[in-house]
Formats: sequence, C-alpha cells, structure tokens
Amino acid sequence: MLALKLKKDTISWVINHLLEWGDTDIFPYPAELQFLKDSKEEIVSTLSELNLRSYYPVSYVESLFPKSKYGFRVAHRLFPIDAIVFTAAVVEISDKVEQSRAAKPTKYRLNSPYSNRLKTDIPLSF
Repeated sequence: MLALKLKKDTISWVINHLLEWGDTDIFPYPAELQFLKDSKEEIVSTLSELNLRSYYPVSYVESLFPKSKYGFRVAHRLFPIDAIVFTAAVVEISDKVEQSRAAKPTKYRLNSPYSNRLKTDIPLSF
C-alpha cells in the first residue's frame, strides 16, 4: 500500500497559521506553539515523512466551558502536532471541497451548509 504523506509547503503554511491565529478561539494561546516556532524546519521535515496511513493521533484535552448563565458545553483541544496534521490534511483537500460547493444557494440547494472559505495565498507574518 502506498504511503500517504503531507506536503512540506502545506505543513509550513499550517504552522505559520497556528502561530499567527492560534489553534482555537475557546482556549488561551498555548505555550507549546513557541516550540513550533523555534523548531519549525525540523517539524516540517519530520511531518512530511510521516505516513498518514499508520498515524495514530495523541489524546485530546477535554474541558467544560460556560455556554450560558447555567449551561456548559464540552470543548476539545488537539495536541499541537495533531492540529498540524489534521489541518494540513484539510488544506490539501480544500480545492476538491471547494469545487463541490455551490457558488450560492440555488432553487434546489436553499439550505446549503455555511462554512468559511479557505485562502492559502494570503502571506502570513511568521
């Protein structure tokens, strides 16, 4: 079976994105991201050789966050390497996802799902 690997450019872009924007809007900016900045080239090189067919993600952190005055919701945070791997995988298939989307709601697709568009051509500051 052929190995399934991520591209170095994609991994690098994802790391820059995480450094600039963080990994979530729920949890505080993690200190572990400094490690990504300090060791970026080594991480990109190592993750680009990773065979995704045999990759097992690390466990996530699960927390309760307030949702309303009396309610809570469960929130999850991925381990930083898992966040890179999963985000890079999504970025690499984003063109195919974009091609399958309707440009705007039509007579037959009035309730199309809403999601943000991905622009990977925007330069990041890191």
